[in-house]
Amino acid sequence: MRLPSSLALRRSRLRHNAKRGAIFFTLAEDADAPIRREDVLGLSFRINGGADYIGNDELAVSVIGSNAVPYFTRDKTTAQERADADLEFSETRLYFLDINTDIPPDTWVEVVVWLDNLIFDPDYKYVTGFYIKNAPSFLNTYYIDEVKLLVQQSLE
Repeated sequence: MRLPSSLALRRSRLRHNAKRGAIFFTLAEDADAPIRREDVLGLSFRINGGADYIGNDELAVSVIGSNAVPYFTRDKTTAQERADADLEFSETRLYFLDINTDIPPDTWVEVVVWLDNLIFDPDYKYVTGFYIKNAPSFLNTYYIDEVKLLVQQSLE
């Protein structure tokens, strides 16, 4: 499966100021192709707290999707809202993603989210993005690198 070029993220490191609450990675309306949920196994990224620790309970990850449209939008029509009315996505803390201890300062750790392990998430047609959200008490800067969407190999 060829990923839409508008989803491909360069290997640049993203710095996040946690006072904002969450950082979103989403598929744009003008993407080359939709990302069907059935083709996605999961996502991975690397995270680093810089000079500070990251507690394994201080960040959560949520993969989001839609049945109505194959891209992320906050401004939905009434029909789209009805199609996606029951879609509530879980926010999975790092300790549920096998990050069993706090992440030490200046240490890169790979985080992998397998979609089939998100047992409380609804059924949906399209993956439209994901976000990383911090706990209200976590106000440190952290860094994200090597964001990858893990997709099934094409059987061509």
